[in-house]
Amino acid sequence: MAVEPVEKFPFSVSDLLKAYPKGTLPNMFPDGKYHLYAPDMRAVLDGPEMHVSKEVQRFIRQNRYAVEFNQRFETVMRECVRPEYRWITEEVIHVYTDLHRGGWAHSAEALAGDQLVGGLYGVAMGRVFFIESMFTRSDNASKVALFFMLAELKSQNFELIDLQYLTPHLKSIGGIEIAGADFASRLDHLVTQETKWGKNPLSAGS
Repeated sequence: MAVEPVEKFPFSVSDLLKAYPKGTLPNMFPDGKYHLYAPDMRAVLDGPEMHVSKEVQRFIRQNRYAVEFNQRFETVMRECVRPEYRWITEEVIHVYTDLHRGGWAHSAEALAGDQLVGGLYGVAMGRVFFIESMFTRSDNASKVALFFMLAELKSQNFELIDLQYLTPHLKSIGGIEIAGADFASRLDHLVTQETKWGKNPLSAGS
């Protein structure tokens, strides 16, 4: 049964710039309302690298998909909407697109020809990247997009990749769990260390 929002997304760009550095994230709960939450256990990639299966390695070697960054951010968000859990509403898309325009949110897009077949988006702060959502419309497209996104983040000296909750899929690519308190402590240290994509939210004027 689909979960429908019963209120508009209540958080502004300014609210999110304050929330992420504290380790809190927006989401819609089963009551249909939006809340900021911080999981007791946090799924992360401890460094911008992933376990790559032989099949995904083959897709990469064969250049099965071209991967671009930040060219179709809003479209990636819309593709991440799931029929069974519709928290990404027009209001959410508007706020995160504003984050993207401000240089805080970024996307990776996997293309087959000129067709978008997979991708992901997230928020960058300092040396931390918070992955929000991913989608795929073709075999391994989201994993290929993630591989190249992590390579880009590594080149920019990002250190911590937030995955929120550990699923079997995220575990298979190298995701681990750490205590939420440990995650928050690491954020205190990392979010102020600016990178190309990751600005310091504590100095934001938004």
